Amino acid sequence: MHGSGYMDRRQSLRLDMEKHLIELSWTEQTSEITRTVMCFDVSGGGLQVEMDRPLSLDTAVKVKFSPSEPISKQFEAKVIRVTKTESGWFNLGLIFTNKSQKQLGATR
Repeated sequence: MHGSGYMDRRQSLRLDMEKHLIELSWTEQTSEITRTVMCFDVSGGGLQVEMDRPLSLDTAVKVKFSPSEPISKQFEAKVIRVTKTESGWFNLGLIFTNKSQKQLGATR
């Protein structure tokens, strides 16, 4: 519980990763697209990123938190929210799939 009677109901720890660059990849038609995007926060359930284009809801996405490292774990997620920001960029909410949630639990 926090100061003004607010209770945080999240079941997992949220990491502040403001402006941390990560790599997302997804398939469009028959092509695999990879982009470096800005990550804002990560929890055991998912993450929030900002990028220059929207993705469709339910798009399957692969996430790499340290793409420059040769052995960087890859997690699977899907798009659950897309919001256009005032700057014209897009804020995306991604939820980890069950498989990735198990991997995250093993790394904690």
